[in-house]
Amino acid sequence: MKKTAPILLFAFAILGADFEKSITAGLSGYKAVRPYIEATVEQPRGEFSWINTRRRYTVGSTALFRDYNNDHYGLYTSGALYATLGSIEVIGGLMSFHIATGIHISRIEEGYEFTELVAGFRFDSNCTFWAQKNHFRVSGVFLVGNDFLVLWTGVDLFPIKNLAIGVGLHYDGELDHWGETPFLEDYWGNGVNYYFSIGYKFDIIP
Repeated sequence: MKKTAPILLFAFAILGADFEKSITAGLSGYKAVRPYIEATVEQPRGEFSWINTRRRYTVGSTALFRDYNNDHYGLYTSGALYATLGSIEVIGGLMSFHIATGIHISRIEEGYEFTELVAGFRFDSNCTFWAQKNHFRVSGVFLVGNDFLVLWTGVDLFPIKNLAIGVGLHYDGELDHWGETPFLEDYWGNGVNYYFSIGYKFDIIP
């Protein structure tokens, strides 16, 4: 995150006071620990429109850690640093898509180390876009590299404003390619890790 902070501060500095700024941070996991953080600077949404474009800039990162020392495999680590640019929205914000690019790292002791440049898109579905605040949301990130795919997607509920509680999955294509291992029988079928999550969005006042 040391490299992320200067980029974020620069984006905040060059954009006007009319832009909405926020940082979302959270923790998720089930069999693994998965922290994440995302900073967003975006043009406020206007009146209802069937198709609309907005300026939206995002810098985010997610990581995943799991200890397999008991199985003599060591620590599995995975992480991604990504950025998105722009937003295409349909039906007043029901669905929005953002172009994304980044870098993905995956490693397991006694197994492999893998680093790849990736590109793809981020999507959001505000299923209660007509309400004054978000109550239910589906979101995810889909990134593709050279013969490689990583994605994470989840469903969040908002019991109070800016607090998200949800479930999701995180797919690591390199873990899937690694072959026949105990992971395939331990909630890692086909390189997928399921998780519960909790996160909070901090709105930054201009």
